[in-house]
Amino acid sequence: MNSSFYVLMMEWVPPQRRMTWAAIAQFPFSVGVLSLGLAAYLLQNWQYIQIVVALSNFLALGYVWFAPESLKWLLGENRLQEVEDISKRISKFNGITLPVSFFDEIRSLAARLAVEKRWNFSGLTPTLRRSYSVLDCFRTFHVRNFTLLCSFIWMAILIQYFGLLLLLSQITGDIYANYAISGALELIPRAVGLLLTFRLDNRTTLMSYFLVSGSLAIVAGLVPEHSHVEAITKTVVAFISRMSVVGTFALAYTFTSELFPTVIRNSGFGLCSIAMRVGSMIAPQIAALGVSSNFKGFPFLVMGAITVAASVATFLLPETKNTKLLSSIEEAEAFGEANKNGFRKLFSAISRCKWFLPDKAETLHSPSNSVGSPNSVPEIVVTFHDVVEAAPRNAVQLDALPPPQSSNNNKSAKEFTRSISSTQQQTLERRASLMSQRRFSMV
Repeated sequence: MNSSFYVLMMEWVPPQRRMTWAAIAQFPFSVGVLSLGLAAYLLQNWQYIQIVVALSNFLALGYVWFAPESLKWLLGENRLQEVEDISKRISKFNGITLPVSFFDEIRSLAARLAVEKRWNFSGLTPTLRRSYSVLDCFRTFHVRNFTLLCSFIWMAILIQYFGLLLLLSQITGDIYANYAISGALELIPRAVGLLLTFRLDNRTTLMSYFLVSGSLAIVAGLVPEHSHVEAITKTVVAFISRMSVVGTFALAYTFTSELFPTVIRNSGFGLCSIAMRVGSMIAPQIAALGVSSNFKGFPFLVMGAITVAASVATFLLPETKNTKLLSSIEEAEAFGEANKNGFRKLFSAISRCKWFLPDKAETLHSPSNSVGSPNSVPEIVVTFHDVVEAAPRNAVQLDALPPPQSSNNNKSAKEFTRSISSTQQQTLERRASLMSQRRFSMV
């Protein structure tokens, strides 16, 4: 429910307001934390607490009847009547009149998206596009990187969030008081994060929160508890560390929704949510390390190191502030390719090794570069993005493609391949050879 809610909200909010609404949507989360603490204090029974938690979710069922479906998704599914109905309903609520040209533009856009949806440009030859699944989060290079890095970031957030919550209950003070105080303090980083998004980009803000949280967790782990003052100091530092990681929730959600294209955004969010719940399962095990170890600060050091590593993972992702939501996997690949620099180039060169599901693309290699020859280099994958880069501008036009016919699929693919001139093929081969040599040297 949480993942679907954020995906729906991000697809409705314009780019310049996404982070604002994501931060606002986090405030009720803090209210829920405080409500849970109050229920735990009053009931004093985990079974009754669980009943309260389960019943509270029924309040969300009402959204089914009045929450509008994503226009972006409806357009992709070519459900134009629903798009027009929702647009009219919203314009009526806001007291505005939509011009006739608005609906003409919608039909034109839907027609273009329908062509894109029927064809798949993952290699030199187009094929009929299939339905998408979770596996598409790993098939292409940049989307695969987005999936792995975002999953690690989400897992690190929950490890730090729940781990510190458990460790704070073990430090001096009442467990219910500590929980209530930490829930109330969550409102501060959420408000600060809302203000920072107006002045800083998303990636810098998220990195800053991770670095502050991880560094303070390490400091808390190094502070001894020999005296009452030292115990209070450790508690305060741990509270601030947890406040910092709370600020990452809205940022990570928005960041992730802007990196994944519409066709697999729910799948990407689902994978990140799985990673987050894995983090919530790992957190108690890390917190328990302090009980079984003579060094009580060891759990803080482990969680601090994981959180600092999450800041590095954030740096390896491209900035997404004020960018339009990506629609297709091809757009996501082009976006990732256009936003590489510094360490991200190094990470890209290393992670291009085929450790995961390969792209459905053709490979270019000559007999002289066969395996075992002195000049052998790794096999190179040439994607549709490479074709467009190497070909003259407007050489390949999406709208000019013939409508797909299941019986003529192979014939259409061959005609498309022959449409690329021999000069462009030679340019591609030279480019592939240079890329192969450069990557071989890097590895």
